[in-house]
Amino acid sequence: MNKRKNLNYKGSVQIISPFNLGNYRVYRYIYYCKFAWQFKEIKIRDKFEYDNSDVLIIDRESINDLKISDDLKKYKILICLWNGIFDKRKKKIINFEKKLKNHKIEYNFFLVGYNSDYLKGENNYFISDKIKTNKFFKIDCPLKYKIIFFYPNIFFLLKNIFNIKNFLKFYFVSRKVFFIGGGILSPFMLKKNFSGGENLEENSIIQNFYYWHKERNSEDMLKNFKKFILSKKFDKLLYHQKIFIFQRISRHIFLSKLNKFIHFKHMDREFNIGLLNSTLFSKHYFLDFGSSVGFGLYDRSFILYKNHRYKTIKIDFIRNQKNFIKSYNRLNDLIFKIDNFRNNNITAAKIAELITF
Repeated sequence: MNKRKNLNYKGSVQIISPFNLGNYRVYRYIYYCKFAWQFKEIKIRDKFEYDNSDVLIIDRESINDLKISDDLKKYKILICLWNGIFDKRKKKIINFEKKLKNHKIEYNFFLVGYNSDYLKGENNYFISDKIKTNKFFKIDCPLKYKIIFFYPNIFFLLKNIFNIKNFLKFYFVSRKVFFIGGGILSPFMLKKNFSGGENLEENSIIQNFYYWHKERNSEDMLKNFKKFILSKKFDKLLYHQKIFIFQRISRHIFLSKLNKFIHFKHMDREFNIGLLNSTLFSKHYFLDFGSSVGFGLYDRSFILYKNHRYKTIKIDFIRNQKNFIKSYNRLNDLIFKIDNFRNNNITAAKIAELITF
């Protein structure tokens, strides 16, 4: 069994991440610095600056703008891949690796999520399965990101002054169970997130499953999902592909079922209201399925821990094992409970009780 290498450095780090792709891409690094990594001095920039930092973390979206030179040789370099191995096989990552090798610059990868196959990569780094609060660290980054992380309630109250109607709708609504993120599949989501040739096999499987079952009932969907899991085609897939496909299809089935409850709501994104990233909406419950690309903690884990740790409902069908029929049975058991609960107007607390393992 390969031993997992966790990113445990305690010195200084420079993080390069684009500032023009939304606030969240940047301030989720602060979540990692607070609850996973143990760096004591942190600098976040959108362009590389030669400095005295020990570690250089490069966001996958910043590699094209980074000039390769001997200046990089002094750093412990980690390329941050938010989609795990799926990112590692992208052409721009492969080309960036070649450039580093040509300049004889050593590098590693930081992967979000892990599984037993990921551990085989000698230059793959991860984080612990336990939240480790970094109590004392200095951070140098634009003030906006500090405010969002350290004073989120103030930030989102001010941000929503001109969106007050939508903000108040969620603030005063009766307590609900929310899932915010990619869950229930749709033609729009499939076109946006499951198109393109770099993840072709798993994407096409998910698309075919959705469109084939679009006009069929959920019983057919569950039966055929199990049949697919038992098929030779599924058996031949790599482990990380199996995890991804199971996560996306099981979420779609499960959340589609939960939609019958009045006090459940699925949103693809929160539209900067602050539902997840502040405590302004702490009366609500929030679902956490874990990462689609691997096991363990990830940025959503830290967000929910910081803001909604007592109202988080964790749904884990796979449980870091390779028997996907056991995973399917857990899904099927919950679907059975939901189907046989006839009152669609139960409270959010009752929904949370119903779907908790």
